Amino acid sequence: MLRTFPWRPTRFALGYALLAAVAWTAAPRVQAAEPIEIFDAHLHYDWEPKPYYQLDEVLALFKKHRVTGILATSRPNTGTHALVDAKAEGLQVVPFIRPYRVRADIQSWFGDPVIFDLVKDEFKRGYYRGIGEFHLSGKSAENEWVRKAVDFAVANELYLHAHADDEAVEILMRHNPKARIIWAHTGFGLSTDRITAMLSKYPDLWGELSYRSGITDHTVTEVAQILKGELKEGEELVTGSMTASKPSGPGMGAQRR
Repeated sequence: MLRTFPWRPTRFALGYALLAAVAWTAAPRVQAAEPIEIFDAHLHYDWEPKPYYQLDEVLALFKKHRVTGILATSRPNTGTHALVDAKAEGLQVVPFIRPYRVRADIQSWFGDPVIFDLVKDEFKRGYYRGIGEFHLSGKSAENEWVRKAVDFAVANELYLHAHADDEAVEILMRHNPKARIIWAHTGFGLSTDRITAMLSKYPDLWGELSYRSGITDHTVTEVAQILKGELKEGEELVTGSMTASKPSGPGMGAQRR
């Protein structure tokens, strides 16, 4: 159960892709009667080496668009530190450790013992609730250092935020059946039958739907039907985004962040 998150337990964190870290637009088929509060379940505030948007700008835009909670990550973790340290009124920050120092770490973190040391050192800050978002594909998840990271997460009651294909997710679960995984993008274009099977098999696997084609353009009822009733009508949903450190224009979603 998502006891440590600021929303009621649900199997989905529903994400709508943004073209920038600060521009939220409701799905075109949904017209809210009044402004809603948003929990962004997939937010990056990268500092490489400096942020494109200054912290005060980001916090002001969160407030303007009623973003009252964020699952915060950054590359490196400096941006997350800033969001936590700001202690912004009305904003709940749920910080995750990102196992990246620079962009190149996306391709190599899972085989680098230095990254595991980075995770352990960051954890000493005492406020992290998870590890990720990290990228894995197929059998790259079988690496010893990935297993160590999964075991570390389980031992310290941390969630894993995995940008991974279904094979890699299954391997993560085999590393430690007690792992709790938020599946970033929920397999992108993976068939909904396969998604339903994965969610049924792993009770501690949650779907995060930013850039997830074939689902995010539907209503709550339609999503439940698509996923074979896995999501009941009326359950609370959490809106999220897969953000960039700066605007990149159309097609940004295909890029690794």
